[in-house]
Amino acid sequence: MRDPRQRKPPKIGKMPPVRRWTPWHEIVIWATEIRNVTV
Repeated sequence: MRDPRQRKPPKIGKMPPVRRWTPWHEIVIWATEIRNVTV
């Protein structure tokens, strides 16, 4: 079994290295659009 402590937890403040399967720019655009619609 692998030691789970060896895996570094993803940083919340920075962009996580999951661009392979997470459309981060789409999430940011979606969040900004929701904010623009709400405000």
